[in-house]
Amino acid sequence: MKLLRESHTKRDSHGWLRKYYFFLCPSCKNEVIRPFSHGNRDKSCGCARYDHGHGHARKKGGRSRLYKTWEGVIQRGTNPNSHNWYSRGIRVCEEWKDFIVFKDWALANGYSNNLYIDRIDNNGNYEPSNCRFISHAQNSRNSRIVKLDWPKIWIIRGLYSSGISTKKRIADIFNVTVRNISYIVNYRTWNK
Repeated sequence: MKLLRESHTKRDSHGWLRKYYFFLCPSCKNEVIRPFSHGNRDKSCGCARYDHGHGHARKKGGRSRLYKTWEGVIQRGTNPNSHNWYSRGIRVCEEWKDFIVFKDWALANGYSNNLYIDRIDNNGNYEPSNCRFISHAQNSRNSRIVKLDWPKIWIIRGLYSSGISTKKRIADIFNVTVRNISYIVNYRTWNK
């Protein structure tokens, strides 16, 4: 890495005073702070740790969660042999077929490791104007196989709290498991 300038001095875990410096990572072009010996020795800030001489892993994002998200989007929208292939004509926009472009969009639009990509219009394509990042709970509720929605949740809670029906009977009515009903009436799920 290329030495840029001095940063600060502090004690390490052994009590020795060490000088820290700003280095420029040649792979991602970010400035990083390292002790002089580490900055001179390291070839990158860590962004290239998956680049085992192949070149493609670092450029495409390695094994990051965001890269796996992008791979899933590409598979669902472009590969008819994928088990997640959308036969309804849902596709991926041309610009997102490049991981770096997708990554830049994701980071600018609130991506974090605990969020999932979601299409605002379920029949629309994977493109910047139709995608966002949402929590796991929201993502689960948006699934095409979800059988419940908020009006049904209120009915379930009303039926159970009034004593009109049992969990088993409510589960049969809504075609879900007794465990789901139990979670709903005890506010362990659908509580937002």
